[in-house]
Amino acid sequence: MKKIVYWGAGKIGIWCLEQHTDISPLFLIDSFSEQKMICGKEVKHPDEIKDWTAYYIVITKKKYQEIEAVLKSKGLQKNSDYSWYQDFFSCHRPSIEENLDLLRTYDKHCSAELRPIMMIVPTACMRNQKSFSAFLRDYIRKRKPRQVVVFTQLEVISPKKFAQKFDCHVIDMPAIFGRDKLEYEVDDFLYTGSLSTEEGEWLEQLEKRKVSTNKAESLRFCKLLYCYYKTIIKELHPYKILIWGNWTRESYILGHLADLYGISRGYMEHGWIPGTTQFDPRGIAGQGIYAVKPDILDEIIVTEKEIIEIQKIKQYVIEKQLDTRVFHKTEADREELKKLDSRKKTIFLIGMDEIGMGMNPQDSYWDRYISGVYGSVQEVLIDLIKICAVNDLNLIFKPHPGNKIQNIPEADLNKVIYIKDASVDELIQISDAMVSITSAVDYKVLIYEKPLVQVGNTGLKGKGCAYEVMNKGDLENTVLEALEIGMTKEQVRKYDQFLAKLLKRYLWDDMSEKEITYGLTLDTDFGEEETYECNSIYTD
Repeated sequence: MKKIVYWGAGKIGIWCLEQHTDISPLFLIDSFSEQKMICGKEVKHPDEIKDWTAYYIVITKKKYQEIEAVLKSKGLQKNSDYSWYQDFFSCHRPSIEENLDLLRTYDKHCSAELRPIMMIVPTACMRNQKSFSAFLRDYIRKRKPRQVVVFTQLEVISPKKFAQKFDCHVIDMPAIFGRDKLEYEVDDFLYTGSLSTEEGEWLEQLEKRKVSTNKAESLRFCKLLYCYYKTIIKELHPYKILIWGNWTRESYILGHLADLYGISRGYMEHGWIPGTTQFDPRGIAGQGIYAVKPDILDEIIVTEKEIIEIQKIKQYVIEKQLDTRVFHKTEADREELKKLDSRKKTIFLIGMDEIGMGMNPQDSYWDRYISGVYGSVQEVLIDLIKICAVNDLNLIFKPHPGNKIQNIPEADLNKVIYIKDASVDELIQISDAMVSITSAVDYKVLIYEKPLVQVGNTGLKGKGCAYEVMNKGDLENTVLEALEIGMTKEQVRKYDQFLAKLLKRYLWDDMSEKEITYGLTLDTDFGEEETYECNSIYTD
């Protein structure tokens, strides 16, 4: 029997490894990977394969045609010698009609008295798949007999296998919800004539938050999303809606519809303390309840014992360098770090994913919930290049994964230590202060008790933990102040209190493998113990 091999060491290949632990490919093939080992599997270049007939090859890439042509040139036959991962794992995405038929099939077996929890999560692409799977399984199990219906883009696993793995009902999202969003069905049955004037106006306002090269097409897709989810919610009658993330059109639409139908809703993300998952009734980062309503934290009382526990957790995070991401040491990064001048102090600028989020900095939404000072990380970088040159400082910049520096002169870029893959722990340790609009790294740099210069509207704003910049003209003086003073004892004290309050109300243990546990257990469900008056951002 032929040994299975995956061709593709990128995201899809990793997802296949994580989702199908019962299948163990002998090794991975990849023409471009710089890594020799991924998830415990050796990565080989195609030129290293001597006998192609010895293996059954699963092509773990979206665009498989080029690889298929290579395999055919080797004399291999489709199905008998190789296949595409969607065929191999039976995970073809459904149409909208097929998707709604799946929902109606479920609805026939659903108890009207015990309405289900609707959970929208990207199960294929979580940063720590093993712990998230454990978290999701335990969450679903703890909610019994109430059902959890998971809406997701399965991508690399069949609905049947997912349902067996998590003991829940799953609705695989239609093909239109993939990355090629404009390649959706042209059938207008879902929304032609079904939107009220008020709904249409709200969707037009929503679109202003987003950057789009084709506004008409983008609005049409947004209407399709809205009517799809409206149909789902009316069909399912959920008791509660839990949404992963809070930057996409989907998250805004789901929150708005939940409010319209009087359904409790909350937002999930990786927790600000590594090793946790967060739930918030209003949103993530600057959209969160304690960012918009900071006084809500005053109601939470923490004890001296809980502060001592926070200090132990911080030390543990530092010792283990806990993080949701996997970092790599590359030759390119090593060369960049050689530019560090040990005689100078170092500023570390961390990127945010404004490109992936597609947020429009010209809209008032950006000013209110992201930053009223800067319209992009690139703007911050340009100013910091000047500030560091004048004040003789090193400048490290690590963009958000997948984002690149654009439209900055080569002469200026040469003044930046540009890091792509190195761990944030390493960069925090060698830096004297960090500058950020918004990032989970903000919380980690404060765990290291390094000064943070904040230019964005986040949950940390006004908490007394960071140096805050109110306008561009203040950035230089604030950076120099942070370098001179560092993170003060008062900032550390307030940060410890802040983290302790988050662990009591907003952060759950994420089920990852840790020597200590912290955060709420899944015996406590989000939104059950407390009632929040959200004053939804969706009606702004």
